[in-house]
Amino acid sequence: MRYWVKANLWIAVISYIGNIHWTHYFYNLLGASYSFPAHRLNNVPIALIFCTHAYFATYFVISNFALRWARSLAKRGMGLGGWGQFVVVAAVTAALSWLTGYIETVTISSFPYYEIKDREYMYTIGCVCYGLYFIVAFPAFL
Repeated sequence: MRYWVKANLWIAVISYIGNIHWTHYFYNLLGASYSFPAHRLNNVPIALIFCTHAYFATYFVISNFALRWARSLAKRGMGLGGWGQFVVVAAVTAALSWLTGYIETVTISSFPYYEIKDREYMYTIGCVCYGLYFIVAFPAFL
């Protein structure tokens, strides 16, 4: 009955896990960091932890539309059942996860207080690593 409560709790949990437990791997792997003065939690500026909730809410709503569309396309448009639907939805999930990671990586790279040691590495390896996060989170949210 209160889907918006469950959805926001899920986003809060996944945001917390990402910001507090996984971000330092992202920073270490990519050599990226925020350079502006701020109060931090696990080297993440606290204000940005709250921004994550808004970004993730957008990502998860879009992913729900895309995954439902993929499921419907596979079932009704292509006449696929069972494993066929699974393959189509998995492919859309993988593509959407990588695209989300890529778009966020490209947009954040223009932020003047975000330092990146190797942009090319970040755009290739970083997007894949970040996309792995969403491969699990998008279907779980759906």
